[in-house]
Amino acid sequence: MPTEQGDLNALKAQATQYLKRRDNRRALMLFESLLQRASTDSSIWLGAAECAIELGLGARALELLRDADTFLGESEREQWVNLRSEALRRFGGGQEGLAFIESWINRVSPEIASKLLLRKAAFHIGQKDTLSASASVRQAWALESEKDPSWLVSAANCAALSGEMGILADAGKRLLKSRLAPGGFCAYIFGRFYGLSVVGRILVGSVVAAFLLIPSLRPAYLAGLALLLVGALVTWWSRLVSMTLTLGALALGLAGAYGLVALAEVPGIGGALGISVLVLVLLAGFLAFVRSRRRRGSPDPGHET
Repeated sequence: MPTEQGDLNALKAQATQYLKRRDNRRALMLFESLLQRASTDSSIWLGAAECAIELGLGARALELLRDADTFLGESEREQWVNLRSEALRRFGGGQEGLAFIESWINRVSPEIASKLLLRKAAFHIGQKDTLSASASVRQAWALESEKDPSWLVSAANCAALSGEMGILADAGKRLLKSRLAPGGFCAYIFGRFYGLSVVGRILVGSVVAAFLLIPSLRPAYLAGLALLLVGALVTWWSRLVSMTLTLGALALGLAGAYGLVALAEVPGIGGALGISVLVLVLLAGFLAFVRSRRRRGSPDPGHET
């Protein structure tokens, strides 16, 4: 029996090492094998579930995390809550996930509660409930003083998508002290720019337009375009996905504007291009007008005659 127990401990240690190295496939194979031999060891269930989540095996992850009674220790119970809420965020339904979070959020430590609040924000973002998402992000940010980089990345993504640009900038500033410093710098600049007033953003846009329209300043415009592309790559590497998409779209828009201006300066093309743009603008305005008239003329579904 001691030999068998020692063998189990050695296999569990090896599986844990695979998990730490993010070799989730090998780790899951060992954890699943161990479950056949030591089904009462809750740490094996948790390890297998974490691997299943990272590998995108939603059904298996939810099955492994189905029963809270498997995890009797307080620390294991909190780890179960953390993993199950993440599995529900990735693979479950929004209402089920929100209900789970509400049932546990006042029964866990502030560290786990802050993670639950960010997942709650993610559920609200998926439901396009920006106000509720924003409130959850603010609550999560207020809970912890020491925040690890992975938590800060999650907070930055939720803050960007819910409009909490002050929190996004603060998260970026904290990430400057981590290995994700380049992504943190991008998040800080992003948060500060989108945190500007409408007037401030118009002023920045006017400067960019001046760089484009004045030939001698176009190198600066192209340098800014290159910085946006670099920012998109950096934020993608840092898993700041919400900013990657926005920076990529901005870079694409600025590149398109540069292409139009360059074409407009070609003899014989500028006039035709200007007419084409004018026609497109007028057509878009006409379609928007027709759409608004239809909306006004459509009956109110909640009105009874």
